[in-house]
Amino acid sequence: MSIRSMTGFGHAEGSSQGWSFKAEIKAVNHKALDVRVNTPRDWSWVEPAMLGLIKKALKRGRVSVSIDVRREAAEASSGVSIDEVAFAAIVSQLKHLAEVNGITPDVRLSEVLAFRSHFELSDAATLPEDHAPFLEILAAAISSFDQTRVEEGATILAFYREQLDHLDATLEQIIALRPKLLEDYRARLIARLTELGEAHGLDLEQERIIQEVIHFGDRTDIAEECQRAGAHLVRLRELISVPEGPHGKKLDFYLQEMIRETNTMASKSNFSDMTALVVDMKTRIEQMREQAANVE
Repeated sequence: MSIRSMTGFGHAEGSSQGWSFKAEIKAVNHKALDVRVNTPRDWSWVEPAMLGLIKKALKRGRVSVSIDVRREAAEASSGVSIDEVAFAAIVSQLKHLAEVNGITPDVRLSEVLAFRSHFELSDAATLPEDHAPFLEILAAAISSFDQTRVEEGATILAFYREQLDHLDATLEQIIALRPKLLEDYRARLIARLTELGEAHGLDLEQERIIQEVIHFGDRTDIAEECQRAGAHLVRLRELISVPEGPHGKKLDFYLQEMIRETNTMASKSNFSDMTALVVDMKTRIEQMREQAANVE
């Protein structure tokens, strides 16, 4: 797959050595790689392991990782103790925040338990010595996460190919239309001058008409813009065919250059037919740029 999305979601869970372990990964667009891992106390070793796996799989994006670890029922019935000072501090803090924000300062046990990782004490001897099973769960979460990115990337890739086909065809129409527009301008100019000449008894100066047509052609010449736009389209096709990323920044660069060329074409166009084609190109390029913001 040549394109991957920056957004995605992954999930994996399992049990080992008396612990249930769950990992969830979410990612959104970001100009660089920004990873934030939320781990329970005493499980800090998970963070560098997860960071290493994510950096191998992702080049850009803001990634949030949530790790939930709980003792299984048989294990939780023994060896669990509560840090009463920490428990009381959490209750006090919740009441204070409620009062400050105008909320009824009634704190329920279920609300305090949401912060159990801050006051539940674990016997270090009960922590798992073998990290391999948990690393496998992390890897499974990454795999699930990456699959969603691949699936969304396939949708973006199909959209890009469709738009590039349309842009190629539209650019060919613009190139083919230009000589006709010059001839139409010449015909209208001769008709207008003939009308004025007959009305005022003047003779047409063919040389002056030719000069005016040449001047108009130079002023509205978009040959260079069309040539550059065509080169950018070729480069975009090559880029989305490259198997290894990241692609997002490069795609955005070439699409921005395409916008520049279509803006110049529009400023030089004096005919509604050509303007309509250029506006259609610009609209599609803008849509592609919106998608490029989501590409790794």
